[in-house]
Amino acid sequence: MKKVFCLSAALFIAVILVMADPLITGNGRDIKKKKETRWEPSRATRFDFLQDFPNAKFVTWSYGQFVEASFIDNDVLKTAYYDEDNNLVGTTTDVDASALPEKARDHISKMYPGYTIEKVVFFDDNEANDTDMFLFNQSFEDEDNYFPLLVKGSKQIILEVSPEGKVSFFQNVK
Repeated sequence: MKKVFCLSAALFIAVILVMADPLITGNGRDIKKKKETRWEPSRATRFDFLQDFPNAKFVTWSYGQFVEASFIDNDVLKTAYYDEDNNLVGTTTDVDASALPEKARDHISKMYPGYTIEKVVFFDDNEANDTDMFLFNQSFEDEDNYFPLLVKGSKQIILEVSPEGKVSFFQNVK
């Protein structure tokens, strides 16, 4: 009986130590502190986001050139970008190639023969904020634009397309 009690007590203590998840593990020179990898935005950014997107679901936050919130809004996956003053710069959404203006699709097929449109990102600018946007590691003026990714073999390029159908080269990817 004494052995069963001691064994139960030892098991209980072991479970408590495992569940405690101490911040410092190891001993001697091998002591390592547990790192936090999760990042949260400021309260002001979170508040503004909730005002801008009251129906947002499944929100995840990250930090790059801007504070970024990826979320589902009315069954559409979006990413919102906030500047250092917690103001919305704009949002991006993946759209179908058919969303490109017909004039732009015609121009692309003539000027980029053999390329296929792999993906299209639509940037919806917040006109109340003059901050220039930064996508695909490149800055551009803050205005609504489509960014189709064109692929031909191993070559990949990104174009910039205005809502009116004006097409311009944006950057090489590969």
